[in-house]
Amino acid sequence: MIFYVYNPEFDEDVLHSLRIENPSDDRLPSEESIVYLFEEQEETIGYMWMEVEGDHVTLVDFFFKGSEAKKRGLYDFIVKLAKNQSKAILLMKIPEFISEDIRKKWGGKIRERDGKDLLIEIPFHKRNK
Repeated sequence: MIFYVYNPEFDEDVLHSLRIENPSDDRLPSEESIVYLFEEQEETIGYMWMEVEGDHVTLVDFFFKGSEAKKRGLYDFIVKLAKNQSKAILLMKIPEFISEDIRKKWGGKIRERDGKDLLIEIPFHKRNK
């Protein structure tokens, strides 16, 4: 699988078509957004979009048409990428069925439940230098 950074000049139609498959709001990524597209066998099969906001990073949208094992691995990629932004926490909505694995591995707590998904908060502890 190939990961690449979204470029609005070239990838806007691809992102739009994926977002039709994964209905979400009509908001578009800004210049401050972090968006990666995922490609396998020359087909774009998903995307990840996060925003850096104040003291935290928020996973705005995530969609992946590949295997469940790869999807779980992508959640780890998202947490690592968010941690690299040097903010205090990551807020992300994830399916309830994998939330326990994510929270055990990365720490964190549940902030909201909506029936099928959970909004979790993962703290990133700063190291003293």
